[in-house]
Amino acid sequence: MLFEWDDKKNSSNLKKHQISFEQASQVFLDKDAIYIPDENHSEDEERWLVLGKIANFTIIVVVFVDKSNKNEEKLRIISARKADKLEEKEYFQRIGKD
Repeated sequence: MLFEWDDKKNSSNLKKHQISFEQASQVFLDKDAIYIPDENHSEDEERWLVLGKIANFTIIVVVFVDKSNKNEEKLRIISARKADKLEEKEYFQRIGKD
């Protein structure tokens, strides 16, 4: 799987949320990750949210666009942040560890 992102957006995301897009890409390795269509922000392109765990056991939310084609799987990361308490609760309930 390939990842792409805007470098300026990555820098601003790191300053604002203390998560780089490189770190955020780890969420796609979480077999328990929850994928949710982002219908409120999909006017121009189909955006998704993924709620999952990264290496340091932090639960995060990543907004992304699937740019895959028949030749390659590619995701464009738009933003990433730590999950809030309700999102963490949803994650752990979904995986049966509440």
